[in-house]
Amino acid sequence: MWLTVCSIDNPFLTFDDTKADLNTGRTELEEYVWQFAALADLKDRYELLRFGARLARDKFETISRYADELTGREKKLLEQEKDKSTGFWKQSKFLRATIMTASLAGMIQGWTQSVNNGTAYGMPDEFKLCVRRNHGCPSSDLWTFGMLNAVPLLSAGLFGTLLADPLQENFLGRRGSVMLSCAITIASTIGASVTHNVGQLAACRAINGIALGAKASIGKREALALFAPKILMLRSSYICG
Repeated sequence: MWLTVCSIDNPFLTFDDTKADLNTGRTELEEYVWQFAALADLKDRYELLRFGARLARDKFETISRYADELTGREKKLLEQEKDKSTGFWKQSKFLRATIMTASLAGMIQGWTQSVNNGTAYGMPDEFKLCVRRNHGCPSSDLWTFGMLNAVPLLSAGLFGTLLADPLQENFLGRRGSVMLSCAITIASTIGASVTHNVGQLAACRAINGIALGAKASIGKREALALFAPKILMLRSSYICG
């Protein structure tokens, strides 16, 4: 399997952190962090959030700015962030568990899609569809077979990715959205295995595709937000694929 290396833009670079507004006394970056802290009821953690945002924006400039506040161990960890000796096994057990869970999610995503593709071999016989060349097959059978194969990814692209943002932003958050997507994926897969006609199977595969699309878009952003670039390289086939 070929791994794809991602080029990821840093969203914090779009905020200026040099000129303070005359009314608020805060820079664009500080104002963005302040609004987030107010929205999340984390105003008491504003200083920590501001430091984190600056660190994500420009690590070396931030180390220089906070030189007197950082401990020697913190400076060493920040400077060695890209060192190979501080890779996967040097991370905390909680982050390692998160990385393994996210990687497992990518594997399951691939397995589910493979199962959806594999059913193409049995569908023609199960539903008496003629899909062979030079057999005078009616166009309706070919369209039905094509629809059953396309509907999972079609529904994932059209509906799953569109529902992902409002679901996590307004209702369940990222973890809740992923859990709901996984539950729907399991339920729709089991449902598809006990269907008796084309309509039932198409409905189950469409619902399965919506859940897959939502989970895929949420899981990738979660990984991008949590993992360092050198760790992301280990998972780039899932992140970029």
